[in-house]
Amino acid sequence: MPRKPTSSKVQFLSILFCCLFTLACFGTINIKPASEREKIPAPTFSISDPDTENQQASYSVVKVYELGNCEVPNCPLAWQLAVSHDASPTKLIYGSFPTFGAQTVIPAKNLIPGQRYLMTLGPSENRASTAEGRLIFEVNNDGIIEVIKE
Repeated sequence: MPRKPTSSKVQFLSILFCCLFTLACFGTINIKPASEREKIPAPTFSISDPDTENQQASYSVVKVYELGNCEVPNCPLAWQLAVSHDASPTKLIYGSFPTFGAQTVIPAKNLIPGQRYLMTLGPSENRASTAEGRLIFEVNNDGIIEVIKE
């Protein structure tokens, strides 16, 4: 007589299935400073989707969180944009007025030296997106953006 799976095995398999399903539905967007010397007040970030050759990444929302003694998504937002799904740009200039079919939801706060930030790109609550991305960065004392490895 075959054995019934234990509840811990069932729980593990259901978590594994959910993770694999999520990964299959969403790709990863790469976000990085456009150069090694990107500087405040308006650093430029390059955005690409490694899964779609010669195509731009597709995302609906840009959020920049101020990290500190908080847990995302409960951290203060430093900037938020709603992006037209068809016009997801391959470069973003922090705090610039969007001219690519986006709308400012939360105006950009000044980036502060010594502060750590998280930039996320992904789907909005009411629109589908094909990928998600995140970048943790810090502004050094010279005002240059430094990527923090996760």
